[in-house]
Amino acid sequence: MTSRAFPPYHSHMQIIDIREIEAERKAIGVSAGALTKRAGIAASTWSRIINGKFQPRQETVIRILAALKVLRVEHASKGAARLRAKKS
Repeated sequence: MTSRAFPPYHSHMQIIDIREIEAERKAIGVSAGALTKRAGIAASTWSRIINGKFQPRQETVIRILAALKVLRVEHASKGAARLRAKKS
């Protein structure tokens, strides 16, 4: 089975590659469900986006990026708290 290319999202000033968002999500260790819940989109919508079957609106991409930013900060905070707990 050939993998489908992720469609890049064209914004006014930049191109956002959905593969980068998905890679970041995986790198910080959050589930797709956590991302979709935080972004306020259906899991099926995210699946269609990452499988190249749906081109999201700009508003949707902005919500996904904002959700990822919040999740990144939360993940970093939890990691820092674990380190502090280990030192105690």
